[in-house]
Amino acid sequence: MNRSLFVSTATAFCAVVLASASALAQGSAGYAAAWAEPNEGVVQTSASARMMRMQPAQSPFTPEEAAPLPDPGYNGAAKQPQRIPGAASQTMAPSACDPTCGCGPDEIVCDPTCGEAGCGGAGCRERTCRWCRCGTLADPWTLPLPCALRSRDITVGGWLSGGLFVNAYGDESNGPLGFRNLATGSADQAYIFGERKVNTSESVFDWGFRADFLFGMDAPKTQAFGDEDWDFDWDTSRDYGSAMPQAYVEFGWNDLTIKGGRFFTPMGYEGVQATSRFFYSTSYMQYYAEPFTHTGALATYKFSDRLSGSAGWVSGWDGGWRNLNGASMVLAGVNWTPGERFSLAWYISAGRFGDGRYSGNNGDLFLSTLVATLKLTERLTYVFQNDYAENDGLPGNAETEWYGINQYLLYKLNDCWSVGTRFEWFRDDDGVRVTSDGIARVLGNPGNYYEVTVGLNYKPHANITIRPEVRYDVYDGPIVADRPFNRGNSSSQWSGGFDMIFTF
Repeated sequence: MNRSLFVSTATAFCAVVLASASALAQGSAGYAAAWAEPNEGVVQTSASARMMRMQPAQSPFTPEEAAPLPDPGYNGAAKQPQRIPGAASQTMAPSACDPTCGCGPDEIVCDPTCGEAGCGGAGCRERTCRWCRCGTLADPWTLPLPCALRSRDITVGGWLSGGLFVNAYGDESNGPLGFRNLATGSADQAYIFGERKVNTSESVFDWGFRADFLFGMDAPKTQAFGDEDWDFDWDTSRDYGSAMPQAYVEFGWNDLTIKGGRFFTPMGYEGVQATSRFFYSTSYMQYYAEPFTHTGALATYKFSDRLSGSAGWVSGWDGGWRNLNGASMVLAGVNWTPGERFSLAWYISAGRFGDGRYSGNNGDLFLSTLVATLKLTERLTYVFQNDYAENDGLPGNAETEWYGINQYLLYKLNDCWSVGTRFEWFRDDDGVRVTSDGIARVLGNPGNYYEVTVGLNYKPHANITIRPEVRYDVYDGPIVADRPFNRGNSSSQWSGGFDMIFTF
């Protein structure tokens, strides 16, 4: 291990944490008064493991930027704070104060004399509701940017995330749980991005770009394989490293946009980014059935406000710029939103998976992902996902298949609290996707993997999300290699943990 590189990287990571915390504390000064009133032995992953797994994806319903976590209430973007007439330097979040204070939906005049009545006893004081004291949150704090960037519509943001995930056996491996395969505390993602979004609201040509950088325990699994000149070997230790999962330019005119470079896949529901999914742990389908990224070009045309379609060429799954594996695939899909309560996304990836240069990347591959989202009530959302894939040409296997169904129920109590459940069945028909022990050195068992996860999202502050969860996994099938859990001795496992995300 390059000790100096590791020390410098860790120092930079700490500097980001301290700078972000300092800025948050400064922004919180206006409402501080309101509070006063009332592993050794387990190798996380290897280069060959990343090549074999063909990592997973980004939800088509989740924006790529550092947005808040998926909103079970499905109520759209957060409202902007309103300026209170006649009260200099005072702002309030809509509906954050009691109507008795003159802050109802149709009346935004707030009498400072009744300022103690609303929002958890803090009334209409400036930015009070960034902290969760009344079930309503104002807009999150963001990085202050120089005018030179803002005038060019350039945004810079990111997040810091880390947590702890363990199992009931006390084993140092959680088995085949993807990103959470190590039973330990971890600094998962120090993530920063810069972007300029394409403006397609007018009939003019526009351009944009996006570049993302990731450091942490999740980074080695997000690196590109098949291109040793890119981020393939940006590791600073056994478990930690860096990655650049996105780097692309985008052009747009009217309702057409075209992007080229490396970008997160639109396939599937859960994503790599910590802010793109409700739960701390990931599903089997997200980690073993789908790609994480693509390198290539993708065109998207917006036929109407309800229907859009995408099509493009990519160099397989999770590949780099040089495409040493010789992959060539089509990526295409549609997004349909017939009404406010229902949306549907269907994507396919098909073509030459690789020439066998890397283990597990050979022959022709077809993957279909279907995600349906139904808003049952104003607070309750149901998500259904189906994946199906087949791969011809792997050594010793004429044809391999993997498929499954994933279902979510997400309930939003208020801006600060949400509860969710995930029910999953994943079939690794030939034992070529899910690894037997989470170390990804040998292929796993052909059979069925079931998991149920129950979790909470708690936002004590508009920039902070805490995600505790409990998970139960069961394997059903023949034992070819070791059993999936408890170091090869068990076919089921209880596990759980939590993480915290701070966005900026």
